[in-house]
Amino acid sequence: AYTSFESQAIYQSIHDLSLWLTPHVGKFPTRTGVPFLGLMVWHDHQRVLRPNIVRGRKRMRKTMDAARAGRISIGKAEECLRSWFAHLGHADTHKLRAKLAEEATAILGATPPC
Repeated sequence: AYTSFESQAIYQSIHDLSLWLTPHVGKFPTRTGVPFLGLMVWHDHQRVLRPNIVRGRKRMRKTMDAARAGRISIGKAEECLRSWFAHLGHADTHKLRAKLAEEATAILGATPPC
């Protein structure tokens, strides 16, 4: 927990940057994990939240099926994959990205550029 002096310094720094915090914002220690942009962030690592993985997998399958059916180009499908892999790259997801790359390879029949 922060002391009142530290809290005041934080709020003053935020104010000096012409920023503000909404009234419901709290201060949480990162040891408990803080949700941020679809990730759960701890002080020493980050994970992608499970619902985001499920949605991303479903979106990936639909994109790959559309590419295979010719509704979108393979290049567009690879671009979508690269985008999602870049998002996943902000967390500790090496094994997840490798598994997803295998799935994409099985669907597309070629190695994705991720």
